[in-house]
Amino acid sequence: MDRQSIYLENDDEITSVVDKLKSADSVGLDLVIPKESILLQSVVNLKLLKRQAETLGKEITIVTQDKVGTKLAEQVGIPVVAKEGDVPVEVSISEAEPTPELSEEDLEIKEPKPELEPEKSSEPIDKPTKPASAEATAGRDAKTKDVMPKFPWKKFGIIGGIVGLILLVVAYIYVPLTTVTVKMAAEKKKVDVSFTVDKDNSGVDTGNQTIPGRLIDENKEKSQKFPTTGKKKTGTKATGTVTVSNKYSTTPQTVIAGSRVVSSANLVFKTTSNVTVPGYTKPAADIIAGTASVGVEADDFGDNYNVGPSHFTIPAADPNIYADSAAAFAGGTSRDITFVTQTDINKAKEEAGKGIEEDLKKEISDKVDEGEKLLDESVKITQVSATPSVGVNGEASEFEMRIKSNGKALVFKEDDLKKLAESVLGEEIGNTKEIVEKESLTSSTEFVSADYDKGEMKARLAGEAFIATKLEQDKIKAELSGDAEARAREYLKGLDGVDDVEFKFFPSFYHRVPRVKNHIYIKTTVSKVQE
Repeated sequence: MDRQSIYLENDDEITSVVDKLKSADSVGLDLVIPKESILLQSVVNLKLLKRQAETLGKEITIVTQDKVGTKLAEQVGIPVVAKEGDVPVEVSISEAEPTPELSEEDLEIKEPKPELEPEKSSEPIDKPTKPASAEATAGRDAKTKDVMPKFPWKKFGIIGGIVGLILLVVAYIYVPLTTVTVKMAAEKKKVDVSFTVDKDNSGVDTGNQTIPGRLIDENKEKSQKFPTTGKKKTGTKATGTVTVSNKYSTTPQTVIAGSRVVSSANLVFKTTSNVTVPGYTKPAADIIAGTASVGVEADDFGDNYNVGPSHFTIPAADPNIYADSAAAFAGGTSRDITFVTQTDINKAKEEAGKGIEEDLKKEISDKVDEGEKLLDESVKITQVSATPSVGVNGEASEFEMRIKSNGKALVFKEDDLKKLAESVLGEEIGNTKEIVEKESLTSSTEFVSADYDKGEMKARLAGEAFIATKLEQDKIKAELSGDAEARAREYLKGLDGVDDVEFKFFPSFYHRVPRVKNHIYIKTTVSKVQE
């Protein structure tokens, strides 16, 4: 018959073991139990286990090397072997110890770990046939008293005293704690550094006063509509034909193109071509003027130039040279229009340029990471193009200006600038001083110039910091170790730059600095003195 092994833990309760029996597939089960398991320390547990196994129809064998558990299991009647695979020796249970009838409710009770029952000797006990004599009893009592050991009070006292002394020494050395607060006089020191931000630098170069930078390069295109302000009349000019008469001379007279011809209503027309007028003739008493026809065009727009047959003077010629029209002029019209002026174009470029500039500055600012610094003056905005939808003098009530601009800026990490400033200030103050407050070390940074094609920017730092004498804590702890408060105070107040000293001792009544350096805590505060 195949057997199934179930491995138990030291703290497995009887209820959990029963659950494992129920879930086992095989009839033959080997319960592998470690030494000092709770299950093996109680006869009640083992009886419950045996009873439940019989109810479930399981044949169980305990595999253990626990001697007490082995004895108890054999008493209950459960086969026991030392290792898996061994064949158990058949055991029987005494009639004096019947297995109790146990219910399911009993199985739910978790028994506390009982004391082990004493082993029952298999040897028969010899009973005395007669009572012992008084002498024998007295002798046995005396012998028992001799065997009982006496408590070594003297030795215990000596050992206790030594241990107490050791504890006092240890407490004297290791228990005391001291916190020393040293008030230092700090003076303000100004820092003035000209530095370079270079996008190609990988780290802070204190020698060349150069720090790494990051180039932000943004392009933006934007359109904006603007109204036109130009106003004028436009239309078509009236045209017609006049006949020029020459009563001035018998010789031909030439009227050049563009000559003004003025109507009786003072409307001005101009000749459209040169015309030569023959001289007059006088065959009898009357003068017969020489005549020639020429086209004219009104000097301005308007339908008021569509005049009927009229008489015209020619201001540039003699009054005896004049013109007349035989038919009405036509074609003159007029209307008011708005148009784009050069001023409109210039204003649109400026306003649209400002708008896109603000947009670019915001986009660049949004791209600055936490811990980086952007100098506002360093942002360079370049207008790449500005194209109006309608050109100068173009008729329109409004037009659109399309602007394309580019924005560049170099940003740097504030920690890098602070590191550079600390290095410069550190070289200036030497090894005996230290920076004790540096919140304002990089308070003022000014833009100087930039070459964005190279990815370089020049700037200037004007900050300040408070410096004080540097305390060598290890040396101070070594000097103070084991000193009384008065002597320690005298030593500290003798150090350069120390204004005052405050001690806090633990225990509070023990006013001596500990001998263990790790139990001495030195804190510093500063009293600021302006430069």
